[in-house]
Amino acid sequence: MQTLAILLLLLSTWHVAAKVPSEEERSTIMECHTKLRESVQPTASNMQLMTYSEELENLAQEYASACAPTYPKLVGRFENVGFSVMLSNDRSFQFDDLCKVNSSLYCFEKDTCSYDCQTYKRMVWATSTQVGCAANKCRTLLSTSKPIYWLVCLYKPGVELVDTRPYEAGHMCSKCQEGQTCYRNQCTKDAPSAGPTSTSSATIPLPLHILALVTSLLQLFK
Repeated sequence: MQTLAILLLLLSTWHVAAKVPSEEERSTIMECHTKLRESVQPTASNMQLMTYSEELENLAQEYASACAPTYPKLVGRFENVGFSVMLSNDRSFQFDDLCKVNSSLYCFEKDTCSYDCQTYKRMVWATSTQVGCAANKCRTLLSTSKPIYWLVCLYKPGVELVDTRPYEAGHMCSKCQEGQTCYRNQCTKDAPSAGPTSTSSATIPLPLHILALVTSLLQLFK
């Protein structure tokens, strides 16, 4: 508890507006996700094709701008939303850093991680269909402390914790829903679009959870 209290003090910040991606960066974010999801091993039977959401981007910007060490309550606008937060005290993130995420730290058969692989599991969570991202540099109250760089992506529908296998193994697209087609090993009803979309309502209720984020933050101060 003492360590957590110190961490919360260190992360008391001035609010600075987080950066949102350009149209080109949005396309990059989508390609990072699409490529990762189409190439999972073993192959996925129920992987959904994702689209970019300006609504989730706005929520990601709001959350990243606050530099808060806890997730917001997952109600209202944040209901049914899953969070992925990448942290660094060495350098700022670029949105194409998402393309560096891979499965090397994750064992599907055992559903175990050799290190932190939560971002990977979020990115290949089969039932998530929309994503929006933002990045920020969070300065602490201690002038001698290094800033912490954030890359935040929000997913919908989401889950509280990615503590199970992120997809069902099987022949590609074999469990697509009626009316869906298979595109790049992913299920979709609509033709692929590079443009952002509005987030539709989801159906999976989620409670608040902060353990994953606090764990990531604590690793920076080891």
